[in-house]
Amino acid sequence: HRDVTPEHHTLAVTIIIDVAASSVIHDGVVSELSDREMAVLKVLGKGSVVSRAELIRDAGLSELSARRCESLIMSLRQILGAETIINLRRRGWRLAADVELRP
Repeated sequence: HRDVTPEHHTLAVTIIIDVAASSVIHDGVVSELSDREMAVLKVLGKGSVVSRAELIRDAGLSELSARRCESLIMSLRQILGAETIINLRRRGWRLAADVELRP
């Protein structure tokens, strides 16, 4: 019996991030992303827990409010499915999926 906590749980799903096409492929569906959504997804795609401060810094969102950063996460959840981005209270977010990055 393995302990599967939300922090370590990964869905049996692969998300393909196509940077050149500014799109993501999830469940066979291609969705175009805004530049900011792409930046957030690339940071989350690194596989570790990402704090709000790290997300703002690494995705180049310093000019946005915390609320706007949260709305980018919500937008990505609508595209990828709510269960794909896990919120770890007081720590940040992580993707619960494998990521393939296509430059």
